[in-house]
Amino acid sequence: VGPTLTARYKVELKGRTLATPGILAKAGVLTALTTDHWVVGVQYLPLTLIMAVKEGLPRDVALRLVTINSARIMGVDDRLGSLAPGKDADVVVWSGDPLDVYQRVEQVYVNGEKVYTYFRSE
Repeated sequence: VGPTLTARYKVELKGRTLATPGILAKAGVLTALTTDHWVVGVQYLPLTLIMAVKEGLPRDVALRLVTINSARIMGVDDRLGSLAPGKDADVVVWSGDPLDVYQRVEQVYVNGEKVYTYFRSE
């Protein structure tokens, strides 16, 4: 589903609303969320997810839309989308609940190697 932070300029977006991810997930449809990056930057994915929760997406399902569900749809869930032995060690460490707009990414690990640390200029 996506992008949701744009006008409905594409024919496939005509009937979409912020409630669409929740409606599909509740119906048992394997659902993922996208921003349609370059049109809407990937940095807005957490906000899009938060807005979907606000409009009915069950909170306990929300992170699956950007993790394991996305991997399943792409056919790479044998190595991505969840934490398990033998899978790629790609992890994002948040300052708190990722569904809270006041939180930020603190660290990012790709293949088990730290590639990003938030810098506080205090």
